[in-house]
Amino acid sequence: MNKNNEIVTNMNTNFLKLIAIISMVIDHMGYALFSDNLIMRSIGRIAFPIFTYCAMIGYFRTNDLKKYILRLFILGLISQPFYTILFNTYNPNIMFTILLEVLLYYTLDNNKWFYLPFFVILSFLFKVDYVITYLFLVPIFYYFRSNKFIMLLAYITFYFNYAISDYIYITNIPACATACAVFALPFILINTKMNIKINKYFFYFFYPMHIFIIILIKYFTLM
Repeated sequence: MNKNNEIVTNMNTNFLKLIAIISMVIDHMGYALFSDNLIMRSIGRIAFPIFTYCAMIGYFRTNDLKKYILRLFILGLISQPFYTILFNTYNPNIMFTILLEVLLYYTLDNNKWFYLPFFVILSFLFKVDYVITYLFLVPIFYYFRSNKFIMLLAYITFYFNYAISDYIYITNIPACATACAVFALPFILINTKMNIKINKYFFYFFYPMHIFIIILIKYFTLM
């Protein structure tokens, strides 16, 4: 059975990834160059849900899951030194989170429930980025991919706790800013027909490259 046929949400991943990387760059610049600017960091909350959603599309579309996972792993390794320098942390970068997401989509898709505790244990043990978020978003996107209304309700319900909280902080980002992730939802739910052709490897190279460039800008502006 072609699982792509079950997806009624946006399949235009090139467009989605462009929105996500623009949001991500604004977020990282807000963190590194503008003293944790709250507006820029709020805009950045759009990126992760879109990347998580695109990971599902990538899982269903890939012809070789092992190579897909290997690419993410290698990209995570390449990006880690830059990520560590920019964010002053040894925690794994987001590529490792996306790798776990792809594995979780595989687990849900093949009913391998006995793997589920390992995702929780590994995620908290290695302190991966967005650990709680991805563990909720992956099932939401996977199970409700054929029903936009249910996905909308589940997604908003999940982020509602951030909207009403004044004590939750994620990497210096208050809950109210994290709740801005709801603005990613229209991009995911509304089917876009833009014919944007981008080599898939562009998105792989962009992640470490943009971090490297921000590091250079930060270094030279502080000289």
